[in-house]
Amino acid sequence: MLADWYLAANRRDEHDRARARIYLTLEEWQIQQSLYRKLSPWQRNDGHVPSELEADVLRMFSALFKKSAYPQNDLGILQQFYQATHDFRLLRC
Repeated sequence: MLADWYLAANRRDEHDRARARIYLTLEEWQIQQSLYRKLSPWQRNDGHVPSELEADVLRMFSALFKKSAYPQNDLGILQQFYQATHDFRLLRC
């Protein structure tokens, strides 16, 4: 709710920070499950893949790597996203 208020008040930086903090409140497994749901459209075989990676995916990865006691366990899904999207922003996570 706070993130939406920041957006309405045209405070983009605070909006982005508030959106990122949302994922820090979730458990690791919840973030992982959300990422797998976001990955599934990119793995379609019918040629109808999304045109752009959602900004929330980057926020989820950032939160996941901050929270994770063993971040190496989450590199697999990061690799799958990169192979599907070739989005260089994923490498910053």
